[in-house]
Amino acid sequence: MRTMLRSRLTPAVAVVLLVVVRWSSTAAAAAPVTVKDIAGELLCQCNCTKLVKDCDCGTADTMRQEIQAQIDKGLSKKKIMAYFVDKYGKPVLAAPTTKGFDITAWVTPFVAIAAAGALMYLILRRWVARHRLLAATAGAGSATSPAMAGLSEDERANLKSRLDRELKEFLE
Repeated sequence: MRTMLRSRLTPAVAVVLLVVVRWSSTAAAAAPVTVKDIAGELLCQCNCTKLVKDCDCGTADTMRQEIQAQIDKGLSKKKIMAYFVDKYGKPVLAAPTTKGFDITAWVTPFVAIAAAGALMYLILRRWVARHRLLAATAGAGSATSPAMAGLSEDERANLKSRLDRELKEFLE
């Protein structure tokens, strides 16, 4: 019964998902381009480092007027962005493109974080191993240690006190 129900629901769910995806992509494609949309992706060229949509200077006003003129000509968002890149260069973009060498601006922070994490892992691993070795060495003065087997009790006591003293100095 469950298998039959599942086999009938699977195509129905797929059709519903397909309709929703198609409808949302059509709605997004049909959305008109606005000055605010484009101004939110461009940096003002008055050296204030603000987005054109947030800047109040004359340069931003001029850029917004240019955006509106491009929209009035019926150009797409992609063509308007290309117009500003041609006019001002890539620094006009608020975010780097995801093509060519610009992809490094997106990838480098993640690579740096991963490298720092790997370095921290290696350092901590070495640090823990060193402290485990010191702890094991501190217990080496027991009578069962092969290195201490042929020594007299006085020699063992002298070596143990020397080891304790040197470990204490090393750890301080």
